[in-house]
Amino acid sequence: MNLKNVVPRLFMIVLLAATGCLSSCKDDISGFDLEKDPLKGKIGGEEWQYAAGSANVNNSSYYLEGLIVGESTQDPCAIRVSSKLHLSIKIPGRKGSYNINSSLNSEATIIFNLPNGVKRFTATGGFVEVVAVGSQQLIGYMSADFDDDNTVQGSFLLEFCN
Repeated sequence: MNLKNVVPRLFMIVLLAATGCLSSCKDDISGFDLEKDPLKGKIGGEEWQYAAGSANVNNSSYYLEGLIVGESTQDPCAIRVSSKLHLSIKIPGRKGSYNINSSLNSEATIIFNLPNGVKRFTATGGFVEVVAVGSQQLIGYMSADFDDDNTVQGSFLLEFCN
């Protein structure tokens, strides 16, 4: 068997096993450890790492729209707009794997935002895996990129806001 074929299969087996373990928790997803593989990468060529995330639920379309920021905060829902490096997201609010691409009909949209709204870059490749959905939180994993200066990968948690 070719090593090229083994690595993707091994990754999917590990991802499915982790998904099964986490999904058995139902609404209690508080035991998830973001420290193991936090969302990090580059935005605008600068190193960036996840600190908090929030999302509003659009009940009519079952999509979540929100922010993932590198700023620590006790209440992620208090950050409605950020003037620092951050990601804007639109993802389905249910478990599953969703492709990111440049089309308007992409299953998931990730936008790399530079400070003070100077520039925005919409990810052209990657995926978002919604691993677990609780009553107030969502756990996911993403790999998203626009170019070498705008690329992130890792785990994140979104707090649902009213």
